[in-house]
Amino acid sequence: MPVVTVGLFAILALQWARHLPLAEDGDGLLATIMSLQKVTLYYWGEDRFANLVPALAMWIRNPVDNANAQLALRLVLGLIAPVFYSSLIFRRAADSWRATLITDLLLLLGFHPYVASQTYLAENPYGTALACAGLSTLALRSAWRDTPGRRRMLYLFGVAGLLAGYLTDVGLVPIALPLNALLALLLRSAFLYRLLILHVLAAAFSLLLARVAVPDFTSSLALAPSWQSELHYLRVVWANMGWSFATALIVPTALFLASARWRRPRYRRIMLVVFGAMLSVTILYFVVVAASQWLAMNRFVIRYFIPGYLLAMSIGGIALLHCRVWSIAGRTANNVAFLVVAGALLLGGSARLQTWHQGPEGVIGNGKAAEAQAVAATYFSKRLDAIAGDYWDVWPAVFAAEQYRYEARLDTADVLGVTYRGDVRRGRFMARLAARGELRIGCIDLTLAACRDLAASIMDVPGLRAEEFAPKEQLPADHVLRFITVSLGAAAAEKP
Repeated sequence: MPVVTVGLFAILALQWARHLPLAEDGDGLLATIMSLQKVTLYYWGEDRFANLVPALAMWIRNPVDNANAQLALRLVLGLIAPVFYSSLIFRRAADSWRATLITDLLLLLGFHPYVASQTYLAENPYGTALACAGLSTLALRSAWRDTPGRRRMLYLFGVAGLLAGYLTDVGLVPIALPLNALLALLLRSAFLYRLLILHVLAAAFSLLLARVAVPDFTSSLALAPSWQSELHYLRVVWANMGWSFATALIVPTALFLASARWRRPRYRRIMLVVFGAMLSVTILYFVVVAASQWLAMNRFVIRYFIPGYLLAMSIGGIALLHCRVWSIAGRTANNVAFLVVAGALLLGGSARLQTWHQGPEGVIGNGKAAEAQAVAATYFSKRLDAIAGDYWDVWPAVFAAEQYRYEARLDTADVLGVTYRGDVRRGRFMARLAARGELRIGCIDLTLAACRDLAASIMDVPGLRAEEFAPKEQLPADHVLRFITVSLGAAAAEKP
């Protein structure tokens, strides 16, 4: 039966890979650039997201293959993510995995295309963090019951996974800690009490490490609750949820509630407590996220509620699994029933995916492929050192230039990006500038003065001098590429 479950996960992953747009914007492409150029502990310019997936892919030097490998890792980890919720409830790992699979199949029926893309493919590591925490819980449960010889290894794996989860996304705190605490209190589980202590320690360590490792980058964790923000975000969440998601959640839960009254009273009370706790934490998480100043600064984007979506649908997945387990006697009959339910959900979800609009082909998305490739070709013909401009233009162009360099087997230095988050490469920028006396920069949609000032600001080099060294070129979609050299002014050259 485990082989069948793994097979269903694989089919589900292939279905998502076929119908979700695999092209990436500047944020996603930057993850590959980091993996190729400089893997730092945290995402460049951040203190909340550790670079776990880019670090795992850093051995793949082909930029396109690296990007595809990261997409595959995010997809797999996104599908694993609901195991965090089910592992807190089920004692057997097999039941946790089955509940996770049912939850994923319900998401196949209920997910909005944009939310699915953000959950499984985007660089925002919510699925990765939940997957790490869930695998950690499974390992720690096994360690508690396993033989002494394997116990130490499982404990180490469990603690490492929990740390990886909180480092990958410190946003686990407002959803993982309350859920663990509430279930431990209501179920009076010794394991959940121990797990809660580890969660608290891992969360504290991740917050402390961020202050030590990247003190210059501080995310605002302040809350500014108001009815206006809560209602506004509720509309955003519902717009990206709709009746398809609500139906996929409500129907399995209603089926469980309808069948539960014929079951043992103690079992009924426990499951109602579990579902009540999960629903309460979903609501609490929504309230916290909607009150976040960080959310307001980012225009109330839906991706910050992804852990809440997964928790809500896990209620439906666990409810549907319990309907099957407790309605049919016998192990063989239960297995057959599980396959029938999973197969029906997979067929229904696959049919729904056929109606989705197919995304663009290729790795570079957001309509930037032609522009990025044109900049990449010019980058080497003009012997440039860096590309400057708007964030969403620069990183696709840097990615395309790195791919050009790889395919042509050019023994040249890293392609530098002079834009937001590019200051991480300041040391390389300054070393190259000091060695050559000047750097050649391709400026996308910038005047000479604006490009010079951007380079001075991003790389913290006041007093740069600049001049154009070639006529500007026209790029696709009415973009313009201007070519300048920058060099140190007298004051900047004397600066230690």
